Formats: sequence, structure tokens, C-alpha cells
Amino acid sequence: VSGKNRHGIAKKLFSPSEVSSMKLWLDAADASSITHSSNAISQWSDKSGHANHATQSTAANKPTLVSNRVEFDGTTDHLIASTFVLENAHSIYAVAQSDSNGYRRILNVNGYYFFGNGNGNNDFTTLYGTGNWQSSGTNTNTPALSVADTSILVAVSNGTNVIPYHNGTAQNSRSSSMGGAAPAGVTIGKHATASSQYWDGHIAEILIF
Repeated sequence: VSGKNRHGIAKKLFSPSEVSSMKLWLDAADASSITHSSNAISQWSDKSGHANHATQSTAANKPTLVSNRVEFDGTTDHLIASTFVLENAHSIYAVAQSDSNGYRRILNVNGYYFFGNGNGNNDFTTLYGTGNWQSSGTNTNTPALSVADTSILVAVSNGTNVIPYHNGTAQNSRSSSMGGAAPAGVTIGKHATASSQYWDGHIAEILIF
């Protein structure tokens, strides 16, 4: 910056992977991190340095790379990062958009954590459990905030309670205990153990600390 004995620009821009607590970073704007054939994605590589790559080997289930985002068709598309483990205390950040109402999953290990859309609507929700979903509270974060447009979705959990954020607006805190770290593996774009609740829309980036 001129005028204060400094000139030019920084030689190196900040990278999220420089934060030591980062566990997963999927970045659709980085074409070098995505393996695809005719835009059908077989691997979305983790840029955190922990090699928690999200993969898909079945042709019909591969999401599509489109203009710096990954498109999920709401029918079969999904990815699995089989080595990733979500700690009880964590922060999740995602840039995503949804075209459909009803339960739709961006990230989940069934019965432990759910990050996506709530029941019967296109609104952001976060759910947690210790193998079974907690029964207290509603199935959509409050106040209800839509994911119909591209949104920055956040969940900051201290291991007991989570505060969700939608485009910087804090939503009501809710219980988030998983009884410890979740089981290994995270499914991106569908129910982890059933052929349902597929994400219908795009995901541009996911960061987890």
C-alpha cells in the first residue's frame, strides 16, 4: 500500500489450509482439486492436507462440475469421504443452494449429524444425535431461512450446543452432542444409509474445522 513505506501487494494470500484445526476443505473453484470425465466427478479432493477426499465410482451417481460449483441432481448424485471424522466440537461452513423442499442432506452421518434442509421446506437445518436423532426441538432451524438462493451456511458447535448461521444471521442454539466424535465417513448429497434425501442443487465449497 503506497504512502506508508509499503508498496505493491502481498506475495501470498491467506489460505484456509494454513489454519491448523482444518479437517476438510472442498473447493469447487479450484479445478485442479476435481477429477472428472466430461464434468462427471469421480473425486473432489480435500485441500486441508488430511486427504479426506470425497469420491464416487458409480457413473450414474456422479455429480456434475458446472462453473465453479458441483451440481447434485436430487435423484442419485452423491459423494463419500470415507476417512473423515467429525469431532464433537466443530465448525462447518458450506456455500450451497437447493432447488427442492423437504429433507435434503448436504453432509451427514445418519443418527449423528445432519446439515441440509428441514422437513417440508427449503430451509436450513442442523440435527444431531448419538446414533439416533435427538427428539427435542423442531426439525428446522429458527428463524426459518431459505436455501433457495446460494447461501453461506454455518454450524458452530462446542460439543454440547450448536449455533447455526445463515448468511451471517445467527439462528437459535440447539443441542449438538454426538457423545464424542462421529463414526468415520461422511456422505455428501444424500442420506448416509438409504437411497433418499438427495441434495438437489449445487455445493460450491465446504470447510470443516
